[in-house]
Amino acid sequence: MDPDPKMRPPASRAGRPRKSEQRASARERLLEAAHQVMSERSSIDVSVQEIATRAELNVALINYYFGGKDGLLLELAVMHQSRYEAILQHLLDSPQTAEMKFRAHIRGMVRAFRRVPYLQRLHHKILRGSSEESATEVGARLVRPLGEFYRKLIEQGVADGTLRRVDPMHVYLTIVGACDMLYSGSASLRFGFDVDQVDDAISEAYAEYLAKAVLRGLAAQA
Repeated sequence: MDPDPKMRPPASRAGRPRKSEQRASARERLLEAAHQVMSERSSIDVSVQEIATRAELNVALINYYFGGKDGLLLELAVMHQSRYEAILQHLLDSPQTAEMKFRAHIRGMVRAFRRVPYLQRLHHKILRGSSEESATEVGARLVRPLGEFYRKLIEQGVADGTLRRVDPMHVYLTIVGACDMLYSGSASLRFGFDVDQVDDAISEAYAEYLAKAVLRGLAAQA
């Protein structure tokens, strides 16, 4: 027997998500769709229509939630960076030596760029396309945390006598540039080394090589 109609929830609310839940779902679907499409292509040159189609949402929602494609890309970049900042802090707080932290970080960076191969190009697009004021603010969120992480690791290594003092900017350019090149240079790998796809074996071997190369350069006796 049906329950008393008076006990039923209002028809407008029964089984329907709240507007705040719908907004969160749509925003997340658009961000995830942008991530998927750009990862597959290893490129940030995708259209809002492609993103909306992948998310199965109306393209107008990109303007509604993010103010356009640039706003969506900025939020995506900040989202990724926020996740990595927590990882960097956890590594800084660990009891490992500076050398061990650098090794773990470099391996993690290679893996991170495999998950988000477009990240560095996304940073460049955002910084170059922003006003001076906006670029300063965005740069503080996207670039400075990693530079500060390198500075602190170098200080730790200098203090315990295992690393020499080097410019954190040089370390940033070396590690980030080397990680990005593994994926942004896919055409070079394909035609120069017959590598059609960077798989787990190539990624892990490169991470090991890069860690050794960087740490040799940072070593106190170098």
